Amino acid sequence: MITARHYIILGAVLLLVPAAADAVAKLRDPTSSLGLGILLYRPFNFAYAVLAILAFAALGWNEARQKANSPSLGALAGAAIGLAWFVLAFLAIAQLHLSLGGTL
Repeated sequence: MITARHYIILGAVLLLVPAAADAVAKLRDPTSSLGLGILLYRPFNFAYAVLAILAFAALGWNEARQKANSPSLGALAGAAIGLAWFVLAFLAIAQLHLSLGGTL
């Protein structure tokens, strides 16, 4: 059975990729914004955000299906959680970027 713990784990794993990329890129070039680039622009605009929203929607669909609820409503709820994750991830990665000496 899927619980809120699964959403938290998925969100943390998805956030780890741009955060680690930004932190490692700062070691080579202090002005690099690789984390923001991954989150927003690579390989195309908002690709990572779409991937995250689809992952959250799939998790919501699966949860609703297991509980014998409407899978489409579960997917919609998961997509809403994914959208909220993206906003929070953008704020977190932008703050990390600024705190490591980068500029926007």
